[in-house]
Amino acid sequence: MFIGRDDELKKLKNWLESGEPSIAVTGKGGIGKTTLVKGFTSTRDFKRTSRVIYISLKGETEVVQPIKIVLEGIGKGLRGKVAEWWRNIKEVDVHGEVKLPEDVGASDKWRILYTKGLWNMDNFEKASELFEESAKCVESNPLLKGLAVKDYCLAAVLTSERMRALKMLTNAEENLVGDVEPTLGYKFANAIVSVNRKERVNEFFNDLSSMQIGEEQKQSYWMHYSPAFILLDYLAGLSLDEKAKSVIEDATLYEIISSLNDRKEALRRLGDVEMLPMYKNILKALISGGQDIETKMAKFIGFYFLTTV
Repeated sequence: MFIGRDDELKKLKNWLESGEPSIAVTGKGGIGKTTLVKGFTSTRDFKRTSRVIYISLKGETEVVQPIKIVLEGIGKGLRGKVAEWWRNIKEVDVHGEVKLPEDVGASDKWRILYTKGLWNMDNFEKASELFEESAKCVESNPLLKGLAVKDYCLAAVLTSERMRALKMLTNAEENLVGDVEPTLGYKFANAIVSVNRKERVNEFFNDLSSMQIGEEQKQSYWMHYSPAFILLDYLAGLSLDEKAKSVIEDATLYEIISSLNDRKEALRRLGDVEMLPMYKNILKALISGGQDIETKMAKFIGFYFLTTV
């Protein structure tokens, strides 16, 4: 029997009802993360709409393998022609073209293309194209426009083509319906893509301050997005004042970004930080890769803060 943790269970219930594709339950070993999730998945609210797929990623070190395992787990929840297509995906190169049956539902198409985008995060341009496609799948559904906004924003921050980034941001803006989280995600992506980032960042926080939401919620969004903007300034070589330094000194990504001049040390620090395996593996490939590491890291920062809000 599962007793207690009412606040945490309420947060998980709110996530389930929000339509967001994922949520992370993090914390030190032994504090009850697995027990909490097991307790939640046994509730009536969860069983009424969802099913459990348990996938262990313990010990995985390859860049693509953890995401492939997740894909296989998701495939177990599909039915009909979508399931048949999904079974065949394992025979296709991970960077191959996605050709879906015409009669696949929009939400299933979105789920497949969004996950395929994650699968291709070792190629930011390819991932950007897939997130654009996943956004198109759901933008016509009024209940799923928030997902379209986020995916268009992901496409914008990952592409290196400026005109395409602006087009993705325009698409995202056209799908805004007033919801707080998609609106902030759009404004965040617009700020980090803009050539006038300082001005856009100021607009972002002014808009956040004027939103009709509780002060606690405003503070939560401020604490989430502030490190992103400061990390981007640090990455660009801008000097930081003491207040900015205090904001990012405990930020997970700062440990890694501050040691990029020594890739071996950056990889060592990456091994020590607490982060979902998917993000670790993307970063491992990025740090171990070739040139333009600062540019690629800036794109990763956009991706990371859009997908962890």
